[in-house]
Amino acid sequence: MAELFYKDEYKEFNYTGNIQQIDLLPGKYKLEVWGAEGGGSRLSRNSASGLGGLGGYATGILTLRKKTRLYIYVGGHGLSSTSGIANGGWNGGGSGYASGSGEPGNGGGGGTDIRISSSLYSRIIVAGGGGGGGEDTGDSYGHGGGTTGTANYYPGT
Repeated sequence: MAELFYKDEYKEFNYTGNIQQIDLLPGKYKLEVWGAEGGGSRLSRNSASGLGGLGGYATGILTLRKKTRLYIYVGGHGLSSTSGIANGGWNGGGSGYASGSGEPGNGGGGGTDIRISSSLYSRIIVAGGGGGGGEDTGDSYGHGGGTTGTANYYPGT
């Protein structure tokens, strides 16, 4: 999800699987972005699967001196599979692989970012997507980051 705040105005962008655009007038805007969750048991309800990592969060202030078009990329959550490829979420989530129903695969969540052009190099704020859950209930997973995420988080530790 992505949100823009300007004075008393508020605009929310949710996942669509497409690039979204908005034209903004000069001013000072607060930006907030959340990366998508990685695939896993919380989303798929497959109890044989590990949890997916949560998406990261980032916030910042953007000051515009002229009318500017922003491009909003809201990441999609990672998918789960019990046979073959488990696709990663839209906007950069990595794919996982399942070798069977007892060994599910989970894709990573896509990141969410806001850009001043459609180029990857024009990103002005980014929140990373969460890692896909492991193939077993207790396997490790990582949360996405704004400035930092987590690595190899083991449930119960």
